[in-house]
Order: sequence, then structure tokens, then C-alpha cells
Amino acid sequence: MKRQSPFFAIAFLLFLILPVAAQSSDARGLTPAMDEMLAKEFKSNEPGAAVIVVKDGKVVFRKGYGMANMEFGIPIEPDMIFRIGSVTKQFTAVATLMLAEQGKLSLTDEITRFLPDYPTQGRRVTVEHLLTHTSGIVSYTGMPEWRPQMRKDVSLDEMIAVFKDKPMEFAPGERWNYNNSGYVLLGAIIEKASGMKYGEFIEKNIFAPLEMKRSFYDSTSRIIPRRAAGYSKGKDGFVNAEYLSMSWPHAAGSLISTVDDLALWDAALYTDKLVKQESLKRAWKAVPLNDGRPTKYGYGWGLSSLEGHPVISHGGGINGFTCDSMRLPDDRVYVAILTNRDSGVGRVSQKIAALAAGITLRDPVAIKLPAESFDKYAGVYQIREKEEAIVTRDGEKFFVQHPQMGRREILPMSETDFFGKENPSLRVTFLRAGGAVTGLKFVTGMMPDDEAKRTDKPLPKPAVVDAAIFDRYVGEYELTPGFNIAITKEGSKLMGQATGQPKVELVPESATKFAIREVSAQIEFVVEGDKTTSLNLTQGGRTTPAKRMASQSPPATQATQATPAAQAAQAKLPPIRNFLRVNQEFCTGGQPRLEHLEKLKADGIKTIINLRPPGEHRAAEEEDMAKKLGLRYINIPVVYATPKEEDAVAFLKATDDKENRPAFIHCAAAIRVGAFWMIRRVLRDGMSVEAAEEEAKKIGLVNAPHLTEFAKSYIEKHRKK
Repeated sequence: MKRQSPFFAIAFLLFLILPVAAQSSDARGLTPAMDEMLAKEFKSNEPGAAVIVVKDGKVVFRKGYGMANMEFGIPIEPDMIFRIGSVTKQFTAVATLMLAEQGKLSLTDEITRFLPDYPTQGRRVTVEHLLTHTSGIVSYTGMPEWRPQMRKDVSLDEMIAVFKDKPMEFAPGERWNYNNSGYVLLGAIIEKASGMKYGEFIEKNIFAPLEMKRSFYDSTSRIIPRRAAGYSKGKDGFVNAEYLSMSWPHAAGSLISTVDDLALWDAALYTDKLVKQESLKRAWKAVPLNDGRPTKYGYGWGLSSLEGHPVISHGGGINGFTCDSMRLPDDRVYVAILTNRDSGVGRVSQKIAALAAGITLRDPVAIKLPAESFDKYAGVYQIREKEEAIVTRDGEKFFVQHPQMGRREILPMSETDFFGKENPSLRVTFLRAGGAVTGLKFVTGMMPDDEAKRTDKPLPKPAVVDAAIFDRYVGEYELTPGFNIAITKEGSKLMGQATGQPKVELVPESATKFAIREVSAQIEFVVEGDKTTSLNLTQGGRTTPAKRMASQSPPATQATQATPAAQAAQAKLPPIRNFLRVNQEFCTGGQPRLEHLEKLKADGIKTIINLRPPGEHRAAEEEDMAKKLGLRYINIPVVYATPKEEDAVAFLKATDDKENRPAFIHCAAAIRVGAFWMIRRVLRDGMSVEAAEEEAKKIGLVNAPHLTEFAKSYIEKHRKK
């Protein structure tokens, strides 16, 4: 699952579910090396991680790193609760195996036995296809139209309706393609076969028997002590992760847990406590595709090796959180790393597991080859009938482009063997016969290995296009509400950046068509007369149109006015600027710098109105900077979970005072501003509640439900006076 409003950790009696066993001298010797490695990976002033390492059934390392809550300055402790994202899938798989052992389903059952109305489009889709990501069903998290809906609470039937009528991507068993829709359907099948809700089944049949007392089906409204807040890495630092209704991940990624509970889970997998070992061995066996090619995935677990040692593992990624869960069964080693950032875990879990197992991890080492020697490998390679790999050289750099991986830079470790610069687990070997290059072989993460034959097809060449044409394409394009593509021009290059994603170059194929090599996609601009009106994004066989958006400056002027009186009142209002929208321009890691405040002053701003949690240390630093510049500074402490009437009164007073205008309303989370903005617009400017709520959304101030209710309750109470 992949991006939620923060939930603040609450002080709670610390207890250890898994006591740390007395460590052997060998374990004590490993601890400093592990600690040093993890401390470098997870900085003390950034979102961090809880880590546990188990060897031969004993906890040999257990520690927290970094911050559980950036706004309150609460450090991570190892008993804290994190979202585990797709690690949920192994629990779903074991639940399915439980029901199979009980005779309530068979892995060879067609899914229509339990979901009779599901349109399988004439294909035979089985329970096992769902478990192994080989069903061919579209994964809803890859659909652009899903993203704008992810804040909305939905029923299981409503969620399935989002993807069920989409064309199948391939015949069941023909290919392997990671698929969240498949695991959502498994959740629906578990509910039908057991007569229980998915979360209830997991808690009753897995969490309770194993005494996993700190593991739950996640809920954004439930108060869960010791829950870490989630963060995303922005251009200038970390920001609160985007809100996600946990009704969406369901059986694909909805669980939360602790490293201690996951260690209990791993210990149970060596026993018959949940299911028979025979069933688990089946779950940990790679399932071949229709053509006999082996995959690297079983049921809810990926299958790999670490320097020849078998590894059964899975990662998880969801808004604000990433994690890794790795077991080395022959070495009786288990490693769990749960983080509250969605920027990835990297290879640190492998390195920690190698230390615990006494494995010498040999990272690939790049060698120096003349750039010209790469030219013999450049060309087009045929993988399957409609799939090609493209190998190119760009100056001193060498790239391979795969239809499922996109474009990746590779480094030589021998004359014929290469590895991925960003992902060393990617290996590319060029095959030769009689001195000629005949093909190549891909070895990737969980994807099946691939071979491709070299062809005589010419390399695709970028079209020669006058860069002056690019100016007409610059702008913002809306794929779906809340998910845009920003097109910019940098020198002679055209660049594109989707919401929450890195910037990529658009390589011209014609005057209007451009390739995105990093993700194997294409953008075509639609030009009517002398104006660009939209673009079409083609990726994964699907084309999605995106309309060009009108420029917004400033956002408040785009708001909806209900009456002429409200329109006149708007002219007197201080310009509101959503902190999250300007974070990259005015802040670094949530901390405004002096030059940012100087820019605000140059823009005519007189006052900084700051909504921050009580005791926020950065507020004092900001106030000092503002005063040095002669800016007024008003700090209104607001508790996100429980806003109070006096907070609203203080906000109205600050924005009523004409001496404070124009003001910059500054907040570390837009959801705090929205409620107070609604209150002001209704009580001061005569807008209807509905119009004020809609305006808040339009200028980016989307409220959490409890804040909207707070605003409406305050408005109703004070309208009567």
C-alpha cells in the first residue's frame, strides 16, 4: 500500500511483551555493530524506527531510533505501534490456509464460489492466483482514479467496485504482477468463508492465541496508545503523511503492530499452533507461471537468499510508514524494522540479518570499464512478443529499461555482469556466443527472472524538437482531483512531476509526444489552436487524460463566494496561505528560515499567525526571527485531537484585528486551519456552512471529520447568540 493524519503517541506504562533474554557473548559483540549501523540510518531528529533481532528464539537486539512524533518531540521506543502495510499479506495468507485446513475453502477454488457476482471476464481465477499475485486483475492502488478517493471511508463492496470491471491485464498464471486488489478479494473470501469480518477473524484466530496484545486492524478514529505518527519526505524535509482511510488497505495492508508482536508471530511459524507446517511449507514455495518459469513469491511472502542462505521476507509501505520483516529459517534469525517514514528501509534489514546470522555480506563492487566498451551491449532486446528491454549509453553512464521496472542505471562488476546503482539486487548479465552479444538476463527482487534475445531493431532516438515549443506545455495538469502533474522547463529539458513523486525528464518522441523512461510511460499533449488544453498519460496499457488547470494566485481568490456581501468581505480578509502548499518554498523540515520570513515581509505580510501544538519548541525560534524583522507574531496553541472554543476565539480575534492585516496563517497541518477558517467565514462573512466547507476544500484546507464537527458545533452555538 502506498500515503494520513498524524496520531500522537501518548505516555503509557512501558512493559515488554517479549523479555530480552540474557545475551551470549557473541550477541553482545554484535550489538554495537548493529547499533552503529542503525543510528546512521535513522537520525535522532527525524522519523525513525523500532528494531528487533531474534536469534535461536532469543531477543538479541531491541531498540528505537528517531522521533515517533516530530511535533511533540517524542522519541521512538521499541514497544510503539506502527502501520505494517503489506506485511499484512502474510497474516491474510495464513488466515486463508486456516480456512483451507478447516475445509471451508480450497486454494484451487474459483473465486466466484465466494464472490458469485465478480466478473472474471471468462477466465478461471482461483484463490491461489490471488495469493501469488498472478490473477491478472488490476491492482487498484495503481489506478489514478483511486488516489482522490483514498480519504473516503468505503465498504468492502464499494472498494471492490472500483476495480472489478477493469479489463484483465493478463491471463491468470501468465505473469507475476504485485497486486493489492488480489489481497482485498482474499479478505472478502475470508469474510464469506468464516462468517466474520476480516479484522475480527485475524484478531480472534491469530492475535489472541499468540498474545499479540499490541496488534490491531488499524483505525484512524480509535485512540491507540503508543501509536507512532507517520511522515513523508518532502523536497525540504519531512511533512505529515497524507491521510488515508484504513478501509482501503483491508486485507492487503490494514494491520498495525509492534516489533515485539511480530517476533511472537515469527516464533509461532516454527510450530503448528496456527496451521500445520505442511501448509506453511506450501506458502514458502515459489509458484511457477503457466510457462514453467519460477516466481520468487509464495503465499504472502517473498522468497530469496542472502549469500546462499534462504530468506523468507516481505516489506510494507503505506502512507507515512515502511517496514521490513525478514526470517532466515536455516539460521533461526528474525529481523523486524518498523519505521514511521515512507521513504524506505533500504538494505539495512539485510545487513542486520547478516550480522545476526554470521554471514559475510558481499556488496557488489563496481569496476572501471571504458565507456566505449558499453556500446557493444546497446540495443533492443525482445523479452516477449509485446515486451522489449532497451539498453543505452548516455556519456559515461549505462542504462537498461525494462517494461515493468522502468529505466535504471547499471554499473559493471565484470565485463558482462552489471548491478543496479540504486538497487544492487538488480543484476543484468549479457549473454554471448561466438564473441557476439546474443541476449541478456535480468535478476530482480520479487519479480521472476527474465531473459531477452537481442534484435536488429534500431535504438529509439529522441526526436529533434525546438525547446521553445516546451513553453506552451508548462503548467499544472489534473489527472484526478488532488493528483496533478506539474510540467516545467529546465534549460532545454521538459520535466514532469506527479503529486508526491520525484521529478523526471520527458524525452521527446515528437513535437507532442514524450517518453518517461523511469516508469515506462508516455505523455502526449493536446494542443488546440495555440493553446495546450490537456495531456494524456499512458502507462501499463491504460491512458488517462489530464486537463490543464488554471493558475491559482493567491489560492484564496479562487474561493467560492455565496453572496455579493461575502465577496466584499473577502476583499478585507487577510490572504490565507496553506502551510503545506508553501512548505517547499518557505520551510525546511517544517522549520521556517529567516530568508523565508524576509520574503513574506517583502510580499507585504505584516503578521504571522501561527497554529502549533502547545509547547512546540520551533514556535519560539520562529517568533524571535519574526520580531527581528519587525513582524507581528501571534501564537495560538492548538491541540489537533481536541480543539477548544478558546482556540477559535483567539483565531477570530487575531484575524479580526485590522492592524494584523495582511497576515500569513502558518500551521504544520492544514487540517488545523480548516475548522477555524470555516468558523470565520460563516460567523464573520455570512457564508453558509456548506459554502465555507467547500471553500476550505478548494483552497486545500481539508478537515478531519472531528474538526469539521467541532467547527459546525461552534458555529451553531454562536449563531444563536
